[in-house]
Order: sequence, then C-alpha cells, then structure tokens
Amino acid sequence: MSNHEPMPTNHERDGSSPSEPERLDIPDLPEQPVEPSTIIREAFAEAEDSGGELPEWGARAIAQSLVDQQDEPTPALRDFAESGEGDLEAISREAMPIYNQAGCSPWVKRQIDYLLTFLLDRGRPAATAAPKDTGTSEIAEEHLSVQAAEGIYQHGDAFRAFLELKDVDEDDPNLLDNFREFYIGRFTTFDQLMSSLTDLDMWTREINAVAEELGIPGYVMLDMAALETHTLETWDIVTYNGAFYVFDK
Repeated sequence: MSNHEPMPTNHERDGSSPSEPERLDIPDLPEQPVEPSTIIREAFAEAEDSGGELPEWGARAIAQSLVDQQDEPTPALRDFAESGEGDLEAISREAMPIYNQAGCSPWVKRQIDYLLTFLLDRGRPAATAAPKDTGTSEIAEEHLSVQAAEGIYQHGDAFRAFLELKDVDEDDPNLLDNFREFYIGRFTTFDQLMSSLTDLDMWTREINAVAEELGIPGYVMLDMAALETHTLETWDIVTYNGAFYVFDK
C-alpha cells in the first residue's frame, strides 16, 4: 500500500464545512450509515456472516444505488427500493442491461448478483428456499436416512441443496443415483450459471456482430428477463451457502 498522505479535499483547502451526504430513506435499516456504498458493504458483510443471505434492507439499498446511477427510468428498481415490493422478472429487465454494459464495474455486477439472488430466494417456495445458516446442520443431519447421510459425506453442500428439492425423498433407495443423474453443477453467480446453461455468450457475440454491421451497436440486445425466466423454468436451482446448485427437472 502507498505511504503517501491523502490528498486534501476541496473543503479542507478552502476551510468550508462539507455537506452531509444524503441518506437513503429505507425503513428498518439498522444504524443506517450515511454513504450508500457503506450500507451495501454492511449488507454484504451480514450476508457472509449468515451463510450468503442478503438482508432485505441491503437489497433495497442496492436497488436505490442502481436507480441513482441511471439516466433512464427504472420504475421496478425504484418501487422495490422504496417499498420492498417487486418481482424478479421486472427488476431483472432493468438490472441486466446495467450488468451487460461495457463499462459496468465488478463492484456493480456483484451488487446485481446479490440483488437477483435475494429475489430468486424470496420467490422460491418455502420447501426449496435456501436455508439459513443456523449452526444446527450437524444436529439435523443426525436424523437423516443412511442414503442422505452418505450423499452429504460424498458431495457436501451440493447434496444438501439436492435434499431441498420438494420432490426428493431422502428415504428413496435410489437417492444417490438420482443425485448423480440430475446434478449439473455449482455456480457462484447467476450470470455464470446462465452462461454455462445457455448459449448466452455466443448469442451475445452474434447479436453484437450483426448490430455492428448494421451500424447500430449497443441498440440491440437479448431480452435477459425472458432468458432468466426460461432458465428458472427449465432447471431446478437451489441457493445454498451463497452459491447456486443446478439440477435437471
């Protein structure tokens, strides 16, 4: 790290008092920091401490930050930031074009990943929702069937995610074979998941090439919300400990 002293701010140079940064108006935000980026970092820290689950106030702070950075109207993101109400499809339709912008930073992409993961978890039926890290998994696993315990021993969190599927019976004698047949893989982000399960990268290259030939680069893009809906309808996706585990239906 550099040993240089930090550059003085304009306020330090002219002796004026800095104005207080505007606070985000999000109810129930615990001890709300001033800077939106600080709020989001606090939310990420809480998510990591709780096994990957982003708190709602953090998801809403991310939505508000995305709204503030856009010149175009983003009503779904704004409504979610203000009320906590909204659905994955509508918010994805506004967030994914931001994600796919050439200049989108890794920091913003991480925020969008967390936001969409939060909405995916919230919209999933309780039987398949990602469990919270309560610290009692070892006690619970003492009561699992022999097949389920062996599956967890062999495959770890991937098998724990498999057991969260509503049509999986832990007493099924073919449980381990079914896991091997249906398990596709583990992904750290939803974007990585979609790139692997679909031809997203090829489609994007082809569309960009055609748009370039027509002289309209940046004006044609995939309907990412529709593609996400297709992905969710085609595969079973379980979030567990901050990762996505995917299975054939």
